[in-house]
This record gives sequence, structure tokens and C-alpha cells, in this order.
Amino acid sequence: MLNDFGKIAIAEIIFYIPVLLISLGVTFKHGFSRKVGWVLLVVFATIRILGAVLLIITQTQSNPSSGIITTAGIVQSIGLTPLIAATLGFVSYLAIHAFPSFTRPLHLIHILVTIGLILSVTGGIDASPDHSPSDQKDGRNHSKIGSILFLAAYSALAGLQVLLHGVRERFNDNQIKFLNVLSLALPFLFVRVLYTVLAAFTAKSSGPSKFSSIAGDWKIYLFMGLLMEYIVVLIYIIGGLKLAPGAEQGGPGTYELGTTRTESEETQAEGGRWKIPGRLPGGRLASRLETVRDLVHH
Repeated sequence: MLNDFGKIAIAEIIFYIPVLLISLGVTFKHGFSRKVGWVLLVVFATIRILGAVLLIITQTQSNPSSGIITTAGIVQSIGLTPLIAATLGFVSYLAIHAFPSFTRPLHLIHILVTIGLILSVTGGIDASPDHSPSDQKDGRNHSKIGSILFLAAYSALAGLQVLLHGVRERFNDNQIKFLNVLSLALPFLFVRVLYTVLAAFTAKSSGPSKFSSIAGDWKIYLFMGLLMEYIVVLIYIIGGLKLAPGAEQGGPGTYELGTTRTESEETQAEGGRWKIPGRLPGGRLASRLETVRDLVHH
């Protein structure tokens, strides 16, 4: 017999199967590069479906093994990782376009997310009921550190978005729209990250925390956990459907990156097509385009 969490798991499967299919469509539209972030939405939806299936299995079996229970908990806990990683991928492209030398801080954020993922997995394994009390304590500590790293990564991404809004003149119209999409999702992502932090710091050996995603207060989990991340995913997907392909990178149909909108508008030709500006921003792609332009002119 399914409890409230089991019933929520059924709803997760129903909700995330369409999300998975639409995410695949958005990813085909914008590209499968993991660095961009779209494909990570596919990974996130897959993890959510898998976690829901595992949770249902643990509740429908008369005597589920500790391995299945532990795996279900781990899959639930790591689901946040691809969502943060996707956000990092989106923000990174805008940040590198605005500040080409801004790679080291982005690598640092990536390291925070990666270590947070590792600690979440090890924390979930060590906190398993079949481990010793000492291992369980270590597992809870690992989960705490992992959640703090997720919060630190989120804080860095939020601060970076504020910085990017301060240099909006460096972006074309589509990129500004993309930045607005990311900023719209920011408060909902914060609540989701906060839920992970609270779940880690209220975990105890005597029993599950009310913030547990498999045995806590289902109403808290539904609001702070599932609803928040679902809103974030929907914002990203809707934004991805509306944005032109490659908009986050200054792709086709957008203004050339590095020019002002006034300069770009002056290059518009008849028929609505965009010609190559007389002066392009630096970079490999710009160099190649300039070479092609010179060949055409001569």
C-alpha cells in the first residue's frame, strides 16, 4: 500500500514523462553539448522518474532490501545536481561571452557542484540502516557538507547573474531574454536548495527528519522540493522553446555578440537577413567570418 510519498511518486512519473520528452525536443533544438545545459534537463527528468519508480518499489514490496531503500534515497538526493549543473551551463555561456577571461571562477563553481554530488552519494550510502552508527554519523556529515557546497554554488550563480544584468548592453536581444529566463527561475531554485540544506542539517539517528524526501513531512517535500524544481524546469523548458536556436551563444537569428544593438541594426540588409558587421569581435569564429568576408569582397 502506497503512503503519501508513494502517491506523490506516481504524480512525479506522470509529470516528468512529458517533461522528459519536451526536454529532448528542446535539446535537439539547441544542441546536446553538456556545457550548455539543455541535455542536463533530460538527465534531471530521467533521474526524477527513476527515483519515483524506486520509491514505489520500496513501498510495494513486503520486505524491501536496504540496498533498494538506500538507492532510492540517493537518487532522490542527487536529483538537484543536474538542475544546478544545467543552470551553471546556461550562466557560463553568457558569462564567458560578457567576460571572456572569466573561466576560472566558473571552473570553481563546477568543482563545488561535483564535490557536492560526491558527498551526497557517499552520505546517502553511509547513512544506510545496515551501516554502523559511526558510518551513519559520517554519512550525515557528508550530506551536510554537500548541501553547503550546493548552497555556495547557488549563491555564486545568483551573484553572477546580478553581475550579468549590470552589463546587459554587451548582450543581444535574445541573450537578454535568456538571462531574464534564468533570473526568473532563481528564487524557486533557492527554495529547492534550501530544502536540501534543511534536510541535511535536521537529519538525526533517532528517526527521519521532517525534511526527508522519502520519510518526512510530505507537504513540506511537495512544496519546497518537487514544486520548486518543477517550476524551475518548466521555466527553462518554456524559455528554450521560445528562444531561437543557439540564442544563449549568439547563434543564428541573433545579433552578433560583442556589438551594440545600434551597430548590428546598421548591418541589416533587405529581406530581414543580417550581414557580417564591418568589424567583428575577437575570437576564432569571428576570425573565420572575417576571412570569408574578405574573400567575397575580393
